[in-house]
Order: sequence, then C-alpha cells, then structure tokens
Amino acid sequence: MEAKAINNKVARSFSKRYVCYPKSDSHNRFLLGERGSRNLIAIGLNPSSADAQELDPTSKNIKALALQNDCDGWFLLKLYPQRTPKPKNLPTKPNSVLMRENLHFINSFLTQNKSVAKIVFCWGNFIDHLPYLRESRDALFQLAKQQAWPCYSMGITQRCHPIHPSPLAVNRIFGGIHKACLHPFVVRMD
Repeated sequence: MEAKAINNKVARSFSKRYVCYPKSDSHNRFLLGERGSRNLIAIGLNPSSADAQELDPTSKNIKALALQNDCDGWFLLKLYPQRTPKPKNLPTKPNSVLMRENLHFINSFLTQNKSVAKIVFCWGNFIDHLPYLRESRDALFQLAKQQAWPCYSMGITQRCHPIHPSPLAVNRIFGGIHKACLHPFVVRMD
C-alpha cells in the first residue's frame, strides 16, 4: 500500500474522539491517537483495548506525556499490531504479512507526516520473549537511523529496553506519569 493511500485510509478513520486505524477491528490496530500540529509518536509493543471511543490506561499516559512535552497531538504505533491486553497471549510465530504491513504503515505514516515532533520508544521488556518483536524493533531502528528521526524514551529498563508506559511501570518507576521525563534515545544497531 502506498503512503498516500495509507494516509487517506487513516483520514477516513477519524471519529469524534480519537483516530483509530482500522476503525473497528477487534483483532488488529495499527494506529490510535489525536491529531495535533505537534505530535508525539509513541511506539509500543502491541495494542490493547483502546479504540476510537475510549482510551485504556496506557494510552491515557501517552496522551499526558504528549501534553507534558509541548505536543498537542499524539499517536500510538506498535511493533506488532495484534490486539491483546496481555502480551503473553501474542502468537509464538507472527503473521508475516501483518508484520510487513505494520512496518510499512509505520514508515509511511512517519515519513509523510511533517507534524511529528518526537518519537518515543516504549515497548518494555516483553520484547525479549518473542524473536519477531526484536526483528520489528531492528527494522524500526534501521528506519529511524535512515530518516534521522528525533527518538526518545522515558528511560531504560535493567534489560536495556525503553520503559513501557503502563500505569504499573510508570507509578513504580516515576511515582506517576506527571513525573516522567523524556530522554534522547540513541539508536544502536548491534
């Protein structure tokens, strides 16, 4: 799918509240957010229950993080777009077509949108459990280096992964999202 076609589909996915693409798919989600003139893009592990009508606690934290960092809009993208509130329920082997489509979507979305102010990596430690999540991360890192995107994280876990924005992690590490700060993230290809 070409970048223009992706952006047209996303534009048609706007609801009165939030942008969600696809708009009503209970199995996959490529994008969730609110459009602004300066957008924070968060790239996490996989989507949970949030949709165009209602945010979940993690997406609410991303919205708050955007506002704290002078961004009037925010979007959530994911390393793998299959919905599940528990990452342990992700498949052991990915749908390779879905994985390619997701990486293409991320690349097209980020390169075609000039309102991207910051990209925040925030997938946490579960990435170590499934090799295809690391493959997606590596492909994303390659894109980030090629495009010289402004990358950040809220910090790094003991396993050297970007901190996940779940309320549990944010409250334990920072004492609440209002105390979390963004730090430059240096993309390293091992």
